[in-house]
Amino acid sequence: DSAGFNHILIAPHAPSRLNRVEAELEIPAGRIRVSWTKGADSFSLHVRIPFNTTAKLVIPLHALPAASALTLNGETVSPEKTASAWTVRVPAGEYDVTLR
Repeated sequence: DSAGFNHILIAPHAPSRLNRVEAELEIPAGRIRVSWTKGADSFSLHVRIPFNTTAKLVIPLHALPAASALTLNGETVSPEKTASAWTVRVPAGEYDVTLR
């Protein structure tokens, strides 16, 4: 999302035939880790954002069209909403995001 990886954009694409993805990338600030799983009634995203960076997490609604709630580490949050995605911004840390 920006030069030097100070601001990271995580926007998974969840095709219908794919139910799970794991990836990581080493950057100067540390390692970015992302994994997601898609079930019949939920889409779960786990991310690790390195120290001294921030991230914008864009959760695609096509992964779960009937979604009505988004949780971040178990707490319901109010994401930025568009017709195609829900977005949350987070500082460095480890996060479990669930769309239900």
